[in-house]
Amino acid sequence: MLHVLYVLHLCCIISLRYLIMKLWFDKRLSDPTYYVQIGVRNGKKVTSKNIAKIGKHSELLKQHPDPLAFARSEIKRMNEEKDLKKVQLIIDLEKRLQSCDMHVDDFFKNIMQERKATFDMSLINRTLTFDRILDPGSKLHSVQNLSKYYGSPSFDHQHVLRFMDIMEQHYDDYIAYLYQMSNKVIDRDTAICYYDCTNFYSEIEQADEDYIDKYTGERTAFP
Repeated sequence: MLHVLYVLHLCCIISLRYLIMKLWFDKRLSDPTYYVQIGVRNGKKVTSKNIAKIGKHSELLKQHPDPLAFARSEIKRMNEEKDLKKVQLIIDLEKRLQSCDMHVDDFFKNIMQERKATFDMSLINRTLTFDRILDPGSKLHSVQNLSKYYGSPSFDHQHVLRFMDIMEQHYDDYIAYLYQMSNKVIDRDTAICYYDCTNFYSEIEQADEDYIDKYTGERTAFP
């Protein structure tokens, strides 16, 4: 949860930082209509989009001696309010990050004490988590794109593979640790539990003749 909130924290900062409102009107018209406009990214292209109407020049003139100046002041006010909301959002998310810290780093520190590893397991775990949310791909893909992340984390593909081997050995311990620590930040009702059965399978040591095609040797049905 800490990792997910941290990614959301970064995404919100980036989104709000680039959400700058500007004034748009058709300068060719003698009686233009003033609009609030923002830039919207569509793939690799950025297009402009009107999100609000301030008013028509002739209508604003009835209440304001200089409609253009009024429109510009409205844009300035809206941008200032947006910046204030950005600060409030960042503060709120940072508080949640602090309160939801499940001390995952401590778990990996305890594991590393038993080994003479030269890589940071917590860093790899955190980076792979970010990558699964922001840019899903293979483990090699994650390593090849480390420079895109803040702080430029550094580790090799072999470190990721070694990390996965160690995690496999401590998988149950890791799940139990996350469960115990998350209980401190999540009100969890364990009276009802849901299980994902899609990953469960069973094996038998010899073929079931009732479900095997005698000519092809392939399974034709399931019990």
